[in-house]
Amino acid sequence: MKKGQDYSPLRDENISPKGTLHGRSYTYADVMALSREREESLKGFEDHYGSLVDYILRITYRIWEDKNVGLIYQYYAENIDLYTPLGCIDSAQTVVEDTVRTLQAFPNRQLYSLNVISAGNDNDGYLSSHLIRSVMTNTGDSLFGKATGQTIDVLTIADCLCQNNQIIREWLVRDNGDYIRQLGFDIEDIATQLAQADLQVNRTAWFEDETQARVKQKKRIPHVQGRPENEAHVEEVVQAMFHDVWQAQHFGMVDDYYFFNVQVHGLGGRSLCGTPNLQQFLAKLHATFSHADFQIHHVQSLDSDAGENEKFVHVRWSVCGSHASCGLLGAGTGCPLYMMGISHFRLVRGRIAEEWTLFDELSLWKQVKLAQLKTQNMEVKSQ
Repeated sequence: MKKGQDYSPLRDENISPKGTLHGRSYTYADVMALSREREESLKGFEDHYGSLVDYILRITYRIWEDKNVGLIYQYYAENIDLYTPLGCIDSAQTVVEDTVRTLQAFPNRQLYSLNVISAGNDNDGYLSSHLIRSVMTNTGDSLFGKATGQTIDVLTIADCLCQNNQIIREWLVRDNGDYIRQLGFDIEDIATQLAQADLQVNRTAWFEDETQARVKQKKRIPHVQGRPENEAHVEEVVQAMFHDVWQAQHFGMVDDYYFFNVQVHGLGGRSLCGTPNLQQFLAKLHATFSHADFQIHHVQSLDSDAGENEKFVHVRWSVCGSHASCGLLGAGTGCPLYMMGISHFRLVRGRIAEEWTLFDELSLWKQVKLAQLKTQNMEVKSQ
């Protein structure tokens, strides 16, 4: 590959194709490298990518920082299924258009990759979970309103299923609650506007059928599973935590799985410190749902470059239930609610020391506002 063919600009100094590129530890020279030695099979991928982590970090940089948005046509499948809590995208063309709109609203957007947790093989595909921190200034009009001039700092997690040098499916969760509040907008007002737009065109959410089915299922309170004895099996530890704390709602068991001084990021901008504060938030979050059904959709782990005592775990999950009172979303409406979430955990000696959990609070408010608008319309028609 000729110098400058795919990268702009290029810097030659300190660029080495050798050595392991970790999802959590990388330099500017790493993402600017012309090529890296192959560390994974990656059948069908371009030769200059050494691993899935390398692929994800470098195509992200090339598309966003270098602003080569047209590369999306190369690296995204033409008929990609991209799922977000606010809607589903079904083409690379729409991804391009959305990316251009975002760059118009935030032309100085800088993406900092906090971690990439990856796994997979040539037959099933490779799945990466990319935790991103975006710092950007709103100088152009956006989906949510006129430019505010605010500089914001928000978290996003993108789960990408990749095969043959392309992203063929993606699940994307941005902390839109934090995003909206930092811009200075009222989250209920924005949710109402989005709900009205959906109602006008009779748009149906991609998760609506699943939500209805899961809400109608008869639920039972699961038994407590308890912490696995082998702390080295970190995926099992995190799955047991979700079972005991999220499903069985034994919030007091947070201390069985977390360090007392745990740091938790995300949660609609509600970064927390310590297990007592985490317990309080989880109780409030779960009070938002009645007859809740919690499911884990994917889990994978990654060894840390810091040593064998530290590991990372990724979990994609969802909660379905009916909107109840006294939680995050005000007075209950009884409408079906779907919450899609993605979490990254940093475990030290088998216990959670740090967590990033993202869900889209704006999507939840939009579902509530849509139900309220439909009820109002029915009342008007019945008069």
